[in-house]
Amino acid sequence: MQWRAEGQSGSGAMRLRLSRLNVPDASDEHNVVDAIADSIDSLPSIDLVAEQFTLRGHDFGKLEVVAHSSKSGNEPVWTLERLLIEQPGATLTGSGTWRVPRRLRDGDAANAPRRTALTFAIDIRDAGARWSAWACRTRCATARASSKAAWCGAARRCRSTTRL
Repeated sequence: MQWRAEGQSGSGAMRLRLSRLNVPDASDEHNVVDAIADSIDSLPSIDLVAEQFTLRGHDFGKLEVVAHSSKSGNEPVWTLERLLIEQPGATLTGSGTWRVPRRLRDGDAANAPRRTALTFAIDIRDAGARWSAWACRTRCATARASSKAAWCGAARRCRSTTRL
C-alpha cells in the first residue's frame, strides 16, 4: 500500500496491490454506504489491483479499480474511471459515476436520491471456462455485450428482473 497526500481528488491518493481481497456479506452494509455518502467529497483517489477478488463468498477473479472524487457544479461525484474483473474465460470492464446531491448530505435524504450511472462491457472468450456445467456445449464459445445503466440510488441498490 502506498499513500500520497496529493491526488486527483484533493484528498490524497491510495495505491493498493493485493494478492487477495475478500469482501464478506455485511448486515450493516447500508451504514457503510451512508458513511461514504456523507464524506464523498473527501474520499481519496484509489488505484487498486487485487489478483484474487472474492465478494460474499463468490470468486470473481482479478479486480482492478481506478476511482476518484470530484465536483460537478456544486455536487460531489465519485467517478469510477476503470473497473476490470478478469476471469479465465471472460473480462468485465466498466466505468461510471455515483452522485450524492448536497441536500442528501445536508439531512434531506427523503428528497435527494443518490444517482448511479455505469457503462460496462463483457468479453467472453470461452463460455465453458466460466460455466463448467455447460462446458460440453459451450467450449470456446465467444460473445461480447455492452450496455449503459443508470438509476436512483447507490450502486448496491441496482435491481434487475432479467436473469441470464
